[in-house]
Amino acid sequence: MRILFITPWYPDDARPNHGIFIRELAVALVKEGNQVVVISTKVDYGSFNFFSQSVDITVSEGVEEHRLVMQRSIPIVNQGLYLRSSLRYARKIAESFRPDVVHGMIGYPGAVLAVSVARAIGCRSVVTEHTRITNNFRSWPQKFLTVNALKQANRVTTVSRFMADEIQGLIGRPITIVPNFIDPKRYKVKSTEKGKHGVNIGFLGGLDTDVKGLDVLLKALANCDFDYVLHIGGEGKLRLNYEQLATDLGVKGCCRFYGLVLHAEVPEFLASLDFFVCSSRFESFGLVGLEALASGVPVVATRCGGTQDFVSDQTGILVEPDNVNSLTLGLNQMHQRFREFEPNDLRQLVIERFGKSANVAEWQRLYSSVE
Repeated sequence: MRILFITPWYPDDARPNHGIFIRELAVALVKEGNQVVVISTKVDYGSFNFFSQSVDITVSEGVEEHRLVMQRSIPIVNQGLYLRSSLRYARKIAESFRPDVVHGMIGYPGAVLAVSVARAIGCRSVVTEHTRITNNFRSWPQKFLTVNALKQANRVTTVSRFMADEIQGLIGRPITIVPNFIDPKRYKVKSTEKGKHGVNIGFLGGLDTDVKGLDVLLKALANCDFDYVLHIGGEGKLRLNYEQLATDLGVKGCCRFYGLVLHAEVPEFLASLDFFVCSSRFESFGLVGLEALASGVPVVATRCGGTQDFVSDQTGILVEPDNVNSLTLGLNQMHQRFREFEPNDLRQLVIERFGKSANVAEWQRLYSSVE
């Protein structure tokens, strides 16, 4: 089968972890005998130039990757130029590749471009929303285009029950849930005795916004009376703010800020932990929590969206989002309980529900069934 991905989220030199799960799906589909072309289309807001764009074409692990980047222009016309250029390029590639399915990622612009291209060349369209649907509504034209594309796509999918309910309430049509997946081969269960050298707690997430809730986690840990080290992976413009907050709370000595942890380094990072914390205010899915479980590490997570699909009494503890007291209680409970979780059992639960093989097979069935 020939599949064309169109996505604004995709790894590049500037953001090597951005949308890495989309690239992993493309590679996995190729390994199952499919042909996959990816068009990544972005605006470079760090530079200004009218009508300027660049295209970088590579082939990596059998996936043909097209990275289209437009430079920023004046706000009134910027999105119009971006959509027109992206649509022209995507249609040109689609007419040459002749895909069986065009798969758009993210409502705006992925869904908008995918549905338009699919209709132009007469093939099927699938749209997957990976972010909260309202994140696409940065202006009324973007909201209109996103909702219209979701209504016209042959199939709309998302990664969690929370997201499906939210989107269905907006567009009034059934939503298929296909969760993100993990490759079990990447993750190893560490055999060292848990808590032997103090409690090692992990956090991973971008620090450009407060969505990941690191501020809530630091405040909650300041209320805890057990010995711990918080290992913090992530980079962004708020990092210095969080380091200052840790100092102000008197917990800086218990924190290790590592900066960006590359995707290839995540398994080793997770394997060193006694438990992991997802303190997010919102997660469409919360893939890193799943990766922790695949490493045999239990999870404390907020009820912030997708985490409820895989965190339960069997795998960890759920707490209320954006609530310091609730998270403090959850951390104290996990401190008492983390040794009770059998690492290999956690790993097996994840493999059975979210393993790569089952996920790729589900995508192939979905592509074949789309009408």
